[in-house]
Amino acid sequence: MYEFDENPDLIPLNDSYDKIREHVMNNFKEIIELKKQNPDRVVLLLGNHDCTYAVSTNICDCRRDRYNQKEYERLFEENKKLFTLVHYEKIDDKEYVFSHAGFHREYAVSLFGEEVEDSIYKACNELLFHWIDETYGVLDSLARCSFYRGGYGSSGSIVWADVREWASSKTVEYPAYQIFGHTQLESNPIITDKFACLDCRRGFRFENGKFYELTGEELPVKNLS
Repeated sequence: MYEFDENPDLIPLNDSYDKIREHVMNNFKEIIELKKQNPDRVVLLLGNHDCTYAVSTNICDCRRDRYNQKEYERLFEENKKLFTLVHYEKIDDKEYVFSHAGFHREYAVSLFGEEVEDSIYKACNELLFHWIDETYGVLDSLARCSFYRGGYGSSGSIVWADVREWASSKTVEYPAYQIFGHTQLESNPIITDKFACLDCRRGFRFENGKFYELTGEELPVKNLS
């Protein structure tokens, strides 16, 4: 079980179930219990594989644990309000957005219209409302993939976007700094002045706008501006 020190939050960028292994169910139950015991210090984000059980197999149906599927679905249904699709923070007047795959402005506007065009804060609030309200159109849109993942268009959903979309984006993005995972990297994270992709099988510490290995080593930032 995770033990807190002085760090303010634990934010797994999930997927919890990308592999079918015996210990995954126990880990999932421990994570739920950790959230219940520390509701303001733990953020549980949903990934595309989590959505298999939390939303529908229409969102993702690869590497599904068919043996434990009903139990996962039950646990998600009973603990729905503990999970979220996006987490917003404002630190020293800078906006930070945590999600599984990144929250594209183009994707947000396609769902909620011009009212969120200039505000990722509004977009995050809209997405959270529709997640809890189980709005079909919004939940169904989670299956959206870009051409990098076999779909159409230049941007995927908040659980399916690919890091290559962020690195090569020609569209106007929100000015917020985005922190996500999803695109599995070989050994090192991709950390830039606009986003960070951290999916490389280990955790990191984020403090005062900087990323650190858990050993304390500060990680370099690549400038894309």
